[in-house]
Amino acid sequence: MAGKKINITESAFMKKASMRAQKEHAEATGFLKNNTIADINVNDVKPSPYNQDMPMNDVERYAREIKETGYIEPIVVYKKHDGETTYDLVSGHQRLAAVKLNGQSTIPAHLIDYTDDPVEQFKHHHLANESREKDVFYYLNEIKQAETALTNKGLEPEIGKVAELCSIDRRTVWMYKTYDTKVSPSMKELHIQQLLGLSTVIKAASLPIESQEALAEFLKTNPEYQDEDGKITISRNDFGELLKMFKGGDLTIKSEDKPSEEDASEKQTSPKTSPFHLKMRRSAKSYLSKLMEATENDRDVIIEQVETLEKTIRELKEKFHID
Repeated sequence: MAGKKINITESAFMKKASMRAQKEHAEATGFLKNNTIADINVNDVKPSPYNQDMPMNDVERYAREIKETGYIEPIVVYKKHDGETTYDLVSGHQRLAAVKLNGQSTIPAHLIDYTDDPVEQFKHHHLANESREKDVFYYLNEIKQAETALTNKGLEPEIGKVAELCSIDRRTVWMYKTYDTKVSPSMKELHIQQLLGLSTVIKAASLPIESQEALAEFLKTNPEYQDEDGKITISRNDFGELLKMFKGGDLTIKSEDKPSEEDASEKQTSPKTSPFHLKMRRSAKSYLSKLMEATENDRDVIIEQVETLEKTIRELKEKFHID
């Protein structure tokens, strides 16, 4: 027996563990509780329209895990109906693809009663995917499919109804729809790379697309807005200042309120709205933070640094004739 390899997928122990896990999953998922689990042919399953834009990034990982453990969490399908020869897939597209990748011919599945109600179909899809890891693209697809389901049922896809179907609040629906339609490609890329948070890029959507692209490039190429790991770090106030700087052509000024050319020139060159000003203010905050954290033993050094700084400021004022 020593050195003999055991095929874990054929292990009686693993088979029992798999069946037990399948039962526990069925009991934990409300609408699956009393449904049958059966092995079905992978070629008898057709995809769900509610999954058409869902990411399929985990297929290879699922395939490896299935090989290593022998366990497959059952997919969810509708029972065959109206003379259908195939099963309509509700949830489990990546698991199905992983099983096919491994060359297996069958897969365990929850068989649930079919419904032709598009809203009920969406609810089944949503509930079956509750445990899935969710990102912005998951929610974008969920919102779009919820709107489609409501429309197909002859209902108005109001934001409140969409939010209820997706189990999120109205503001979150608005944020994701804004992200989808108004955030520029480069700003989205900063979010996808986890360099900027969702709420930050949503704020940037107040800018025209061209201005958003310029802002994204500005943030990527200025080290003063990045931490040691290259992640963009910027305070809410500084980001607000940047939005004002890059708003440009998005400002709608009434003719009677339009500033003179002299005023406009002064506004454009004002140090309070320049990148240099933001950089200096950021440096000042960092310097003040270090001073606040200094110990009592460093007091003399701090006083000397402040005196030197005051002297430098006086010299600069004299040089540039600043009162």
